[in-house]
Amino acid sequence: LLVAMVDLDEEQFEKILTRHSQYNGLEKTIAEVVYPFLEKIGVLWQTGDITPAHEHFISNLIRQRLIVSIASLPLPAQASRRAILFLPEGELHELGLLFIHYLIRKKGYRTYYLGQSVPHEDLKKVYQIHQPHVLITSLTSVPAPRNVENYLKKLSVDFSAATVFANGLLIRNTAFHLPKNIRLFEQATLLPELMDAL
Repeated sequence: LLVAMVDLDEEQFEKILTRHSQYNGLEKTIAEVVYPFLEKIGVLWQTGDITPAHEHFISNLIRQRLIVSIASLPLPAQASRRAILFLPEGELHELGLLFIHYLIRKKGYRTYYLGQSVPHEDLKKVYQIHQPHVLITSLTSVPAPRNVENYLKKLSVDFSAATVFANGLLIRNTAFHLPKNIRLFEQATLLPELMDAL
């Protein structure tokens, strides 16, 4: 995978992921191959061994694969439990949220995927229209670490009738008091079970 990335070789990259997915399924491939690979890319990018262009190239190939996989799933019935997936305004790290979208759509949730950098007021409007049972977000680079607790409190108050699930680097690396309807999770693959337990 690293060689395919450095050479910008889409065909080789796709062959490797397709082969692994055929034997182990998409979920295992993302969790056991793609996630560790993305962590390795992060280290290489920070040390200057690869350029941002390499990272963008590979991220977009993974993004495309996830979107195609989501689109191949049936749309759950209107009466299904509902979930809104979003990233806070300014947050652009979307791959993890796309994977979560795949997992919970496969589980039968009716999903409203808002994606990157969603203004809070827009999120509130979608919430009022669809009245979801669950909101899901990921905090990787936004908000600033000192504002994580206040942001989670705001989500807790504005969406008090729902459960808000959150993960991401900022969640793992920041100490804060957890509001009552906020639930944290580390691994995307565990989220469907946590949601079923509500």
